[in-house]
Amino acid sequence: MTWNVRTSVVSRLKRSLRFISQTGGGQPLPTNFNNMGMATYILSIFKHYLAIVLSWGFHNPVPVENGLRFNVQGFNHTGKVEVLYDEGWDLFSVRVLNPDGSTKVEQDGIYLDGLVECVDRLVEYCPDYEKRVRETYNI
Repeated sequence: MTWNVRTSVVSRLKRSLRFISQTGGGQPLPTNFNNMGMATYILSIFKHYLAIVLSWGFHNPVPVENGLRFNVQGFNHTGKVEVLYDEGWDLFSVRVLNPDGSTKVEQDGIYLDGLVECVDRLVEYCPDYEKRVRETYNI
């Protein structure tokens, strides 16, 4: 990835963060939940693993109740993913969603330091990952 492309992608992610914090992503937000804070927090975690997150084809982040919903275009899943925070357990859940919005796969009990790895395993990573990357991108 060239420097200009990387800069452009980082700029888009920053614009998404600003859009979410200013507008709530265009979605009505319940008043009894701190959706904006949690969505921004999850995005801040993702920013530390930007190369991995971008490999998912991450786009369209939207705050949801206690979490973040976003679209991906990975080798294992193309569609929506939700990352939700369970305040009582201080852990995260990751849901891979079907096109109709039902849950395809759900992983519970995820610690902060394993969040990106869990999403990556569900969305992108597969046993022949390096081979598929070479074939897909003609590397």
